[in-house]
Amino acid sequence: MMKNITYFGLLAGFLTGYVQAGPLLSIENPIHDFGKVQGEPVIEHAFTLENKGDTPLVIRRIQVSCGCTTSGISSLKIDPGEQAEIPVRMDLKGRTGKQRQIITLHTNDPDRRQVPLSITGQVVPAIEITPRTLNLMHVDPENPKTGTVELRSTKQTPFQVTNVETVNDRIATNIIPSEDGTSAIIEVTPLAQTDKGHFSDILVIDTDDKRVQGKRVLVMWQVQSGVTVTPGSLNLIPVQSPTPQQRYFMVKPPPKQKEGFKVTGVEWPGREDVDIRITELPYGWRVHLKDLKPEEDMSGEHLIFRTNLEGYEELKISVKVLKR
Repeated sequence: MMKNITYFGLLAGFLTGYVQAGPLLSIENPIHDFGKVQGEPVIEHAFTLENKGDTPLVIRRIQVSCGCTTSGISSLKIDPGEQAEIPVRMDLKGRTGKQRQIITLHTNDPDRRQVPLSITGQVVPAIEITPRTLNLMHVDPENPKTGTVELRSTKQTPFQVTNVETVNDRIATNIIPSEDGTSAIIEVTPLAQTDKGHFSDILVIDTDDKRVQGKRVLVMWQVQSGVTVTPGSLNLIPVQSPTPQQRYFMVKPPPKQKEGFKVTGVEWPGREDVDIRITELPYGWRVHLKDLKPEEDMSGEHLIFRTNLEGYEELKISVKVLKR
């Protein structure tokens, strides 16, 4: 008789929508796509949770990723058959491009201990700047190469580039606005210099749109020479740690003069105690500064690379000690 009661009880539960005993979390839409927005807005959305079980559902902890808040809610209890909302606020200040933030619910639902919610979308800047990293590649010091950075209003609204500055004063700039004022070109040309190697500078761009001020563009280039030393300078940061530092350089000849090319020596005048090791590789020569201990008074000194290639018997690489 007991078996029949159990059977009919289960059957009745099934026919009336009974799913499981205990808490049962249901979320109609765990992904909120806010689409495309412009500027630096704040996105607000409320996720609706429902307990379809027959005992209280407990959200023990709400874990948010960087950039999201849940209005102070850290836990939640939902009775059977009831609903509750979790309001989420997402600050998009300083963000552009595709965005995705995750909110993870830690629950007492035995089948859904951790449940992810997500907010996705795209932030379209008021003025697009491309590229954000301008690589001019090889630059002939006698015939400098000019690159361009473009600014374009995403809503075809006129604007002005009010100021362009450089951090290291290594490049010249020229602003060319379009006739309708909805775009502009910034011409970028490295200044003449005698040093060889890899260099960089940063453009800082201001417009009359308050949302587009202080925008930075990294500019990189390499001054062409018969022999290239990478990196083009030895940058050091003094640290308190007693652990010695390692630094490496790669020395490459012109492609047509690779055969027989040698690095015959590397010196650091006044620093004879620095352990410098030179190794030949299939694509050039590696120079290893072993167990280096940076000191502030090293700034302004030079490493001297010596090769057997005519015209490049001696190359100077500057030493820079950066501030901590």
